[in-house]
Amino acid sequence: PPEPAPQQARIDAPPGLTQPIRPAYPAGARQRKEEGDVVLHLSISAQGRVTAASVAVSCGYPELDAAALRAARKARFLPARIGSDAVAADARITIEFRLK
Repeated sequence: PPEPAPQQARIDAPPGLTQPIRPAYPAGARQRKEEGDVVLHLSISAQGRVTAASVAVSCGYPELDAAALRAARKARFLPARIGSDAVAADARITIEFRLK
């Protein structure tokens, strides 16, 4: 029989952004009137820094995906908590690109 899945740690508070992520809108994407939502998978350290970032769901425009990744890697988070202890955790965030 297969081994049981490992138990996940109970997170009392998920990671939270200290301020909104505002990526630079690439000039080429702006000229082509490209818009979309990029869903990112982030690994957040117990110190609130992004240790890994990848595109979970692309918006279909590589330039916007790359801009979202660049901005997310610079973001700072309040770390996840188990009780009063800060712990590393994963998070999914959506970066929206909309022309105004």
